[in-house]
Amino acid sequence: MRITFVALDDMLCEWMLDGLHETGHDISWLWLNTLHDVNEMLVPTMRMTGSDLIVYAGPAGGPHAPSPETLRDLRRLAPSVFLCFDGSDIGWHGLLADYRREGCFDLIVNCDGCDEWPKTRKDYTTWCPVGQTAFSPPLPLDQRPINFGFCGGHRSDPRYTIVSSLIRTSGLVVKPRDDRYARTRNMPTSSVNVASCSTSRTPRAVRTGRTR
Repeated sequence: MRITFVALDDMLCEWMLDGLHETGHDISWLWLNTLHDVNEMLVPTMRMTGSDLIVYAGPAGGPHAPSPETLRDLRRLAPSVFLCFDGSDIGWHGLLADYRREGCFDLIVNCDGCDEWPKTRKDYTTWCPVGQTAFSPPLPLDQRPINFGFCGGHRSDPRYTIVSSLIRTSGLVVKPRDDRYARTRNMPTSSVNVASCSTSRTPRAVRTGRTR
């Protein structure tokens, strides 16, 4: 199966892409440049990939995200799955309703582990898929230095208050974002010039490639 993973280029998604790659399917990726309007380029570019499945990860709205209409048009090319990082956060609920009204996705997966969100019967909740290649070979459990850890943004409430309390009272170890996970989008040998795929526009809004 040919799967294309689509995300904004300022999102830290390489760990998720690694997880998809380990499924053994043919995985390609599209990074959407937040400095440009992606709505014009995304569908024509995706049409050229010949994907069997589209996996999208994006923010809770804002000027840089593809519109619901664009995401609906993507679904007409191939079945589409939305990986929502924080579906139980109330800030997502309005956009999720928009996505459902426009028929943007065949499946919505909430990856924050909390099952209290406005899901339908076919949707489900899980943890984020994390590839194992960054942790190979894995250490035995009794040799791992972090027993209770967190990685991600936590500078605003309520997350800041919760994380701060757990650091003080429960030994939570907080790991900052690691720039080394930007390796996928920086691999020049994996980049594909969109202009060579017979598009008529300058290929600045969408950057594509394939995992090795």
